[in-house]
Amino acid sequence: MTNAPPPLQHKAVDDVHILDRLAVLYRYRFIVMSVFVLTTLAIMIQGYTTLQLYQAQGRVLIEAERSTAVPGLAELQYYEDPQAYLNTQFKIIKGRDLTRRVVRKLQLEDYPEFNGTAAPPRTPLTMLRDLQDRVLGLIKSDTAAPEAAKPREVPDEAGLIDAFLGKVGVAQVPDSRLVDITFRSMDAKLGSQAVNTLMKEYVEQNLAVKVQSTEGTLAWLDAELKKQQAKVEDSERGLALYRERQNAMSLDDKQNVVQTRYLKLNDDLLTAHNAKERAQQQYEQVKNMAPGQADTVPSIANNPTVAAAKGKLLELSRTRTELQAKYGPGHPRVK
Repeated sequence: MTNAPPPLQHKAVDDVHILDRLAVLYRYRFIVMSVFVLTTLAIMIQGYTTLQLYQAQGRVLIEAERSTAVPGLAELQYYEDPQAYLNTQFKIIKGRDLTRRVVRKLQLEDYPEFNGTAAPPRTPLTMLRDLQDRVLGLIKSDTAAPEAAKPREVPDEAGLIDAFLGKVGVAQVPDSRLVDITFRSMDAKLGSQAVNTLMKEYVEQNLAVKVQSTEGTLAWLDAELKKQQAKVEDSERGLALYRERQNAMSLDDKQNVVQTRYLKLNDDLLTAHNAKERAQQQYEQVKNMAPGQADTVPSIANNPTVAAAKGKLLELSRTRTELQAKYGPGHPRVK
């Protein structure tokens, strides 16, 4: 009598073979391929339709109006809200008069971004249309004659001003009189030129307004001086007639109030003339300097804000040199 073989015992296998995983992927191959194709298309569409924008930034110092007043001309003391003055300057920077000067100097009508000749942003529909045109171009043997170029239509100045203002940003640096001026553009060079030109025109406009105000004050002082001089001459003639008729002695000069006022007005006029000459000389000196040499003027070099900015620049330059030596020029922190 033979013994029966023992029954087979099944053991659970914990490890999954790699072929089993490949079998699962093969079973759902259409879903995997569909997700891969859709993801790739989405990434390609996003890359082709993304527009690169550059933002240029400049910083300008706005001083209070009374800090640059001519000494001796404004004797009244009153409170002036500094924030209201800064807000007024912000509106001047983004005003149409100043922007019109910048638009004319930059000749924005020659840039495709502003004259309407720039290529429209790419969309999935335009990409499919371009692909269709290429396929039809390969199929068709004959090529149509190119369309004659049309004369470039220059948009009106109001549209250029509106487009320029839409790209300008003005923001105050917290707890300071520094103002950041930004400009967004698809052309990095144009953005830099726009910010520099806007700041330059703003400074020149402020200087022109101050010079005009000083000239108006000097004209008023000159007219007032002539009036007082005429009164003094009338008084001197009356005094001479009185002496001649009454045979009186000459009066003490200290009792002559008109003469004292005349001398004071004369001193004020000389002070204003000297202040105007100094301001005009500084203005012409800074205006005729090459870029980057304005800090050689004593009034600019001794300014605490300029000194602090130059110290900050040296510190940042030293930090950049250290980072470049440590990480190389291509590192994100160096950029």
